[in-house]
Amino acid sequence: MDRGPVLVTLEYQVDPADAIAFARTMREVARIRRRNGAVSWGLFDDAENPGKWLEFFIDESWVEHLRHHRRMSRADVDIEAAARRFLVDGTAPTVRHFLAPER
Repeated sequence: MDRGPVLVTLEYQVDPADAIAFARTMREVARIRRRNGAVSWGLFDDAENPGKWLEFFIDESWVEHLRHHRRMSRADVDIEAAARRFLVDGTAPTVRHFLAPER
């Protein structure tokens, strides 16, 4: 449970026409992630696949990541929902969790 750090990635498929609004909304998501304990956060758009975006953040440990989920307020859930409104119909974020190797 104390293993870490944990790298979390989320891939989003967004209509390229909504790119600016999506990125603006994701800045609000970044504030949530950092407030809830993420030590790093970033957002990138895929140069080879228009509309594909990758969000990443790093939590200190698996336990901290699990706590991150419990720290979500109703306002946080609403902000994440606002970002997901930009997703192409029928898609959902692809979420992956990576653990640093044990020392």
